[in-house]
Amino acid sequence: MAQVSVIIPLYNKALHIERALRSVLDQSFQDFEVVVVDDGSTDNSATVVSGIHDPRIRLIRQANGGVSAARNRGVEESSSPLVAFLDADDDWHPTFLATVMDLRRRFPHAGAYGTGYAMYQSPHVRYPHTFADVPTAPQGGIIQNYFKAALTWEPLSSSSVMIPKMILKEVGGFPVGVRLGEDIYVWMRIAMQYPVAWSPNIAAYHHLDAVNRSGGRLYIGNIPMPESIISDFWHGNAAQNVKDSFREVVVRWRLKIIKTNWLAGERLVVSSILRQIRDTRMYRKQYIRWKIMNYIPYSCVLAAWKLYQRLHGRQPVLPPRVPLAGEIPVTQ
Repeated sequence: MAQVSVIIPLYNKALHIERALRSVLDQSFQDFEVVVVDDGSTDNSATVVSGIHDPRIRLIRQANGGVSAARNRGVEESSSPLVAFLDADDDWHPTFLATVMDLRRRFPHAGAYGTGYAMYQSPHVRYPHTFADVPTAPQGGIIQNYFKAALTWEPLSSSSVMIPKMILKEVGGFPVGVRLGEDIYVWMRIAMQYPVAWSPNIAAYHHLDAVNRSGGRLYIGNIPMPESIISDFWHGNAAQNVKDSFREVVVRWRLKIIKTNWLAGERLVVSSILRQIRDTRMYRKQYIRWKIMNYIPYSCVLAAWKLYQRLHGRQPVLPPRVPLAGEIPVTQ
């Protein structure tokens, strides 16, 4: 049995899946298996996977159920006590698995193990994320307050984390049906109960130029994901400073949702979310700004957006809207 199972959810990523798989096969740490879950792809993604001959790669096919369902299926099919995740359009530095396995050896009590990661805006333009309140020593360590660190940028991502399978099942796995931030939900659940070990070494790469990325869509509605864990957190035994940071993380999340809804002209949704973040301390200025901007007529918003697109040489259209009807209530 391999020490770690690498889970790759796959949906219409024929142009990128080989790069992801090659980055796994090129790891300096080689005691792994790879579970690729083809989530109902309609292109030749599965054919590309089948063309890479390595006995450690297993391809599982299922009807389309979303990325959470694919990840959960991969975990169920895995045979290792540790699971690492890699999106099909991302890739790893050759030292990724060695880095997280070293963290595992040094911090066996941790609930998750992650590394720094960078974004590729294009094949030749890469920029790292700036993380705060995280271990800075090259060998990494325990994040003292995960929620404070997440106020700058989430230390964990869907392509830069390894988790003990037992702990992932304990927190309920990835929430099926949530189409935005489903991975953040899991990291928060784990950080509520366990320490998070982290290395600042950039060992994972997200490719923003990849086709069929969900990040390019404009989601509409008031995402309820953080709400489902707020009650559990506030009734727990966390220190007050940790709870304060957690509250501001939820505000930060809601501010992201405000922006997408404001661009879509969903004024009632924006008003609903604004009522939920009145108690923020860190984001008071943003709260006031959005409250004022929500009074701007949508026709003006649309005109400004088109002008911005033209000035940057882009097509003057809004990103495709993806309403989450039945899943996302406007009011709570």
